[in-house]
Amino acid sequence: MDNNTPKNKKSLLDIIKSSAIITFLLALADIIYQKLDRGFYGRIATSYDFENKAAQSSAICRVTKKLKWSERVSRPAKQAIARSLEQSLILGWISDMLKALLYCKQRLYGVFFVTLGLYIEMAFIVKTALYIDNIKDIDFVPATVGLTLLIMSLPLLFSTKTLAQSVLESKLVSFFVFGIIGASRESFSENIEIKDMALIPFVLGMLLGLLSFAFEPLFIIVALIAFIMALAILKIPEFGVFMIVTFAPFAPTMLLAGLTAYVTVCFVIKLLCGRRSLNFSLNDYMIATFMLLTILGGVISPDISGSIKPALIYTIFICVYFLCANLIRTKEWLTKCLYGVCASLFVVSAYGILQYVFGFGASTWHDESMFSDISGRVVSTFENPNVLAEYLIMFIPLAFAMMIVSQKRELKAASLVCFASAALCLIFTWSRGAWLGFIFGMLVLLLTYSKKILALLFGCVVFIPALPFVLPESVTNRFLSIGNLADSSTSYRVHIWTGVTSMLREHWFTGIGTGEPAFSMVYPKFALSGIELAPHSHNLFLQIMVEHGLLALILFFVIILLYVQSVFTFKRFETRKTKLVVSAMMCGILAVLLQGLTDYIWYNYRVYLIFWLLIGLTVATRRCHRVTRT
Repeated sequence: MDNNTPKNKKSLLDIIKSSAIITFLLALADIIYQKLDRGFYGRIATSYDFENKAAQSSAICRVTKKLKWSERVSRPAKQAIARSLEQSLILGWISDMLKALLYCKQRLYGVFFVTLGLYIEMAFIVKTALYIDNIKDIDFVPATVGLTLLIMSLPLLFSTKTLAQSVLESKLVSFFVFGIIGASRESFSENIEIKDMALIPFVLGMLLGLLSFAFEPLFIIVALIAFIMALAILKIPEFGVFMIVTFAPFAPTMLLAGLTAYVTVCFVIKLLCGRRSLNFSLNDYMIATFMLLTILGGVISPDISGSIKPALIYTIFICVYFLCANLIRTKEWLTKCLYGVCASLFVVSAYGILQYVFGFGASTWHDESMFSDISGRVVSTFENPNVLAEYLIMFIPLAFAMMIVSQKRELKAASLVCFASAALCLIFTWSRGAWLGFIFGMLVLLLTYSKKILALLFGCVVFIPALPFVLPESVTNRFLSIGNLADSSTSYRVHIWTGVTSMLREHWFTGIGTGEPAFSMVYPKFALSGIELAPHSHNLFLQIMVEHGLLALILFFVIILLYVQSVFTFKRFETRKTKLVVSAMMCGILAVLLQGLTDYIWYNYRVYLIFWLLIGLTVATRRCHRVTRT
């Protein structure tokens, strides 16, 4: 009986596959795919390489080649700058300092931490004695920090090994230094001798310890770690991209802006020294032009002082696209970034789920009279449930793809947990626009992965009327309320769109400038009564046109079209697993753009950064696989 069971199962499966309905649905799906692939839409969707070559052979490029700009001006200038940078005293000092830090004996670090800990303790005692009368008011954190440094320094004082030797011998530290930061083992294996000069670490420890009179000791420690990370990014700017990718959902906006700007500077230095390359294709020029319009939006504004800041932040954050596309050029770095994204997605989702479970969801983001069965909407590490939903739907398709393509069981299981937790957290945001975006993005992903999905969808249509009886009533009510003007949120948006449409009749060509200050200054003149305080248009495409004019909106549509074309062109040549990952990133962008019909998704700076980051990672995947193959 046991031997016949597999055959019975197989024959039953064959019967199902060979049934008339399944055969018809598969044949219908095959016809549709062939028509789309070989027809007009298929040619348009896969014509990116052709368009890119046409742009390179355009009249402007031909004139540029005849002028020999690169040979006469660009290349000599780059070589001169590279020589000056190589001979720079600052870069030379940084290089010597890195070698000294790596190859000095660990006992010198012990001297540094002992001195720092002692002076922190001394500062704590003096400040407590002079300024605090009640023992209840004493903050023991500085004393704890100083004591921790003293204890940590004891084994270092008796060590004769260099820091480089210890890093090579420690599996955990080696994983971080070589696996995460991306340092080469060769740079830790050189035969360099550094003189023991205990006076230098003693003086440095004393100076930093004295700073604890004015600053918190934890701030000093964090500053030291930040300094070390800055040196690592200067040496390996790819590590900076990894940090941006991983910490984008958590870090404050200005910290992310500073980090992105610093990584950009490090990349430019490497570029000028000839140690990195800059690859520009057709869509890169379009995105650079969009960046230029964003900068101009900060200058051409009725409130220049208010528009300059958002214009600069937006401009800096667009740079992350070029960083990803030009620095993430190997499979190793790409894999790190993709799993960094998934790890961040899980943490954000788990935090959001915990908010819902413990009743910390906010009830101020929905119409309580209409949705009394919703206890609250979660926000996780973001300030708004819609913003959280925008982040989730951009990366949920990628988590699903990583679950499919991961070869190791533990990575596959981790990706499954990430995908499931993110999907569950998305429900608890109760964002109807994001739900639609998620469904659309996942459908496109599945349809691009296999034509059998289309046949399955045809078969599942008959079950749609049964969904209200299967889904929770709260989810069904929320979903069916889409488009219901009785909902205050929906009517609020419609009224804003009416006022914005009136505003565009006067400002359709140049726009009004970048950011909320310019919008708040102009919009009230055209707003309906009672809707004058809207911060933005609650529609991505209207807001682009409002801020930068019709040309910017057309340019944005061109950028998205070229982006989609590049994905479908890439899909024709690469492995199926790589196709799925690239398609997943594209579907995340398409999902959030659909939500952009009902929300200004770029209102949150971090979402703006993540949007261009995801596009950059898509291009990086395309480029690094092509570089690897050649």
